Amino acid sequence: MHLCKQEVLARTVFFTSFVSFVVFFVLDTLFPGFVSRFFWVHWFLLVAILSALWWNFSLHKKKQE
Repeated sequence: MHLCKQEVLARTVFFTSFVSFVVFFVLDTLFPGFVSRFFWVHWFLLVAILSALWWNFSLHKKKQE
């Protein structure tokens, strides 16, 4: 199975941002303000959703070729 560069990048961005969101969310839940004092944790979730859409688009594009 051949993976295009766009698909690999989208998949990497998705997994990195999703795992970061989960870790930071758990840390902020256990220690309120530990993360949210510095940045909004949900930015990682937004990036994960957008990269998931990008990954899905690249998969469908590859199927059509």
